[in-house]
Parts: sequence; C-alpha cells; structure tokens
Amino acid sequence: MFFLCPDTPGFSIGKIEDKMGHRALCNGELVFDDVVLSKDEMLGKEGGGS
Repeated sequence: MFFLCPDTPGFSIGKIEDKMGHRALCNGELVFDDVVLSKDEMLGKEGGGS
C-alpha cells in the first residue's frame, strides 16, 4: 500500500461514474501512468499490502 499526493506526476483522476443511486460518494477511475514513488510514501512493509 502507498500514499501519494494528488499532484504526483503521472497520477490523474479519470472518468467519474454517474450512478442511479447512492450519490453520497463518487466512484471514479484512478489513472497511474509511470508514477514513481519514494520509500517514504509506502505504508507498511514492501509486499505486505492486502
């Protein structure tokens, strides 16, 4: 798992889905295009995500 800021190069938000119900939360596409993260942005141990 990792943490990244919305302004990280290569990260963008794609299409936001239009839903018929439950509009309290947005569902959208997260786009990772050659994103490079440092070890400081990792949460937990490498390979330990679930």
